[in-house]
Amino acid sequence: MLRARAATRDMIIVAYTALSLESVKARVVPGSFDGYCRTGAAIADLVTLNRPGISGGSTS
Repeated sequence: MLRARAATRDMIIVAYTALSLESVKARVVPGSFDGYCRTGAAIADLVTLNRPGISGGSTS
């Protein structure tokens, strides 16, 4: 839904969850998020994913 709206389609979307990356990928539409960060990861990891130009990144 966020990708469909002009106002939000360029936002960086990070899956920030306790689920494993494999579980997240199995439940979402491909391309619906730009990065993945597992709950409990260092905040610096999440900030790194939130920089412009980051695409498809992950931390666990």
